[in-house]
Amino acid sequence: MVASEPSKPYEPGYPQWLVDAARWVKAVLQMLVGIYTLFWLVRAFVLSPSMHNCAVMNSREQFCYAIPPATVAFQIVADGLAAATVIQLAFTLFTPGPDEALDPVMLAIATALLFQLGKVDHFRWEDGLAVILYSVALGALFVVRTFIAPDEDKPPKLWWWFPRFPYQRSDVAEHRKDAGLGL
Repeated sequence: MVASEPSKPYEPGYPQWLVDAARWVKAVLQMLVGIYTLFWLVRAFVLSPSMHNCAVMNSREQFCYAIPPATVAFQIVADGLAAATVIQLAFTLFTPGPDEALDPVMLAIATALLFQLGKVDHFRWEDGLAVILYSVALGALFVVRTFIAPDEDKPPKLWWWFPRFPYQRSDVAEHRKDAGLGL
């Protein structure tokens, strides 16, 4: 008698064809949001000479450049990310596990960071603290997403993550000898 491969445990949720269709629709909608955002960003760059984005050099001179103000660029990208976040969050309704909710939360934090940076005219310490807190939250969610709730089908392969016991002593000595580092 041949031992059969253990079957995957049943996960309640939607049929696989519906999840696949939702994944396809999500990808298409997010691409459309990306194209729309890129259109408005390019439009802002094209129209930027009429925005009079100038820096005063001294009392008689000013330097004008053809780049839109940072507040405009950040606002356009933040609006696009907000729309992509809504699409990603709606997609989580079609998945069986709570681990899918981490991706839209990470997008929402990135969106909030860009909204915060888009409102800054003069950088104060409160703005710097907000950027630090957003960055820490984003980093913590990245760690949670990577190590605590990884995708079961595709475990993380990270070049910077060292396994607990990567080599035996003989392997290290052999590697050093091959590299010409001696013992």
